[in-house]
Amino acid sequence: MNILNATQDREETKAKCYVCTAVPFSLGKVVYTQGIEQLLDNNVGANLSIYLQRHQSGDWGETCIEDKITNDEATKTGERVISNYTIC
Repeated sequence: MNILNATQDREETKAKCYVCTAVPFSLGKVVYTQGIEQLLDNNVGANLSIYLQRHQSGDWGETCIEDKITNDEATKTGERVISNYTIC
């Protein structure tokens, strides 16, 4: 096993062991990327409510493990919380 494989194995283990510790929180100011803005402009029927519900329930989507842990702590301190979802 080389160093690269060991690092990958550690990251995979961390991801498998992650348990969300977020507490319920209220949405503050909601911001989104330019890509989402374009999606909403071009698709009048697009609805992001499911993603906001996921976000508010502690489902951070496709963020890295470090951001998930930071988000969990942020729900307890009132700091910024980020999430990342693939929208089909």
